[in-house]
Amino acid sequence: MSIDKKVREWQEAGLLDEATGKRLVDYEHKQRAASEQHDHKPPVLVIVGSILLALSLFSFVAANWQAIPDLLKIGLFLIFMVGFYVFAERVRLKTPRYVTLLRVLGFVSSLQRIICPDS
Repeated sequence: MSIDKKVREWQEAGLLDEATGKRLVDYEHKQRAASEQHDHKPPVLVIVGSILLALSLFSFVAANWQAIPDLLKIGLFLIFMVGFYVFAERVRLKTPRYVTLLRVLGFVSSLQRIICPDS
């Protein structure tokens, strides 16, 4: 049951006056907003671990870069770069704490030219 309904119920029962009820509702909404802001920060270890995993995958591709056809190289580059950004936008509403992680992975995937400069 939401705090708005509970306070309205208490006001109708004569347990609270209107000013106190309004202050309670405002306080609870501020508390909820503050707790939601803290919940959306991605853990640092998850970000660092994901970046290291992505870099290891790119290092594997870089080690075999000459064996990969040019068209497939371009496709891999675009799929990784655009894929992470699109996935970040789709996830933004459901779990906003992972948006930063996915955007960083999209940026890391765009570093393909630095990792493999001979392509």
